[in-house]
Amino acid sequence: MAEQLPLFVVVDMIKHAIKKETEQQIYPMWLVHVLIAKLQGSEIIPIDEMMGSLSEKTTTQTAEEITHDLMRFVDADKKKRGGI
Repeated sequence: MAEQLPLFVVVDMIKHAIKKETEQQIYPMWLVHVLIAKLQGSEIIPIDEMMGSLSEKTTTQTAEEITHDLMRFVDADKKKRGGI
C-alpha cells in the first residue's frame, strides 16, 4: 500500500505516528509531574507544553538529505520486489 502513495503522504503518516508514540511515552511522565506538583503546591505544566519541549526538532538535515536517506529504503524495497 505505502509504495503506491505519494512520498509526502507517507512522510505525513510517519510524522503522525511519531507524534502519537511521543504522546504515549510522555503521558505517564506528565501524570507523575501532576502528582508531584499537586503535592508540592507548584504550578502544573500543561501536557501540550511538555510535549512541545520534549519533541522539538533537533535535526539540521536539509530536505534533500532527508529525501536521499529515504530513497535508500525505497530503492531497497524496489530491489526486494523485483524492480517494481
